[in-house]
Amino acid sequence: MGIDLSIDVNDGYICIRSSGRYSRGAYAQTIRTAVDAVLLYQLSRVLIDATQVLGSVAQPDLINGPSYLVQEARVRAPGRIERLAFLCDESQVDREHRGEAMATEGGVLTRVFTDRDDAVEWLTSADGDS
Repeated sequence: MGIDLSIDVNDGYICIRSSGRYSRGAYAQTIRTAVDAVLLYQLSRVLIDATQVLGSVAQPDLINGPSYLVQEARVRAPGRIERLAFLCDESQVDREHRGEAMATEGGVLTRVFTDRDDAVEWLTSADGDS
């Protein structure tokens, strides 16, 4: 089983919905799709909804994934992704927020959420720190 992706354009942000089995390749495909959507739709805020992704994320992927996000954003869409909210199941959250910090330090303001309303509120707010 691979990953299935769909794109929804909302008022002020793009939503990438992913479902299927987690793998590094599926994560990379999701990030590439998000960058493509930013370039295509000219919106700088992205919600990646991974609540329908099955399987656990290996500990090294919690760091390697955000590193890949930063690399793709820098190479393919420098300065184009203002905010990225990642929505996932509670079991996929890195309690130490290392991935968030790495992505943000790399130039992509990123937050991980388990509640969709909170993610959308942060994504669409004028102040990215709220």
